[in-house]
Amino acid sequence: MDPNDPHVKWIKEPELGFWGKTYLPLIAEGITTTVRHLFSPKITVQFPEERPTIPPNYRGVHRLNRRLQIFDRTGPGVDHPVYSNCLESRYLKLLWARVA
Repeated sequence: MDPNDPHVKWIKEPELGFWGKTYLPLIAEGITTTVRHLFSPKITVQFPEERPTIPPNYRGVHRLNRRLQIFDRTGPGVDHPVYSNCLESRYLKLLWARVA
């Protein structure tokens, strides 16, 4: 893009004042949001023990009815060392699959 193009409108960045440079208004806004959420009513449901109340007009039907067919699962190549005392060295995994 050519900076001298007449169709380009350059917008000057606003100057920050003293309070804008200290970020205190943003910190105060974040603390206010945190405190407001601390004292708001909780809506957590302990799922296996408590069953959630589902409204009668709820239409959350799962529409993605597709099947995943896995052909093969491969690991690291023969030139990649896998140490028996370091299980994290088996990080290379690949699934050969298709969506049917």
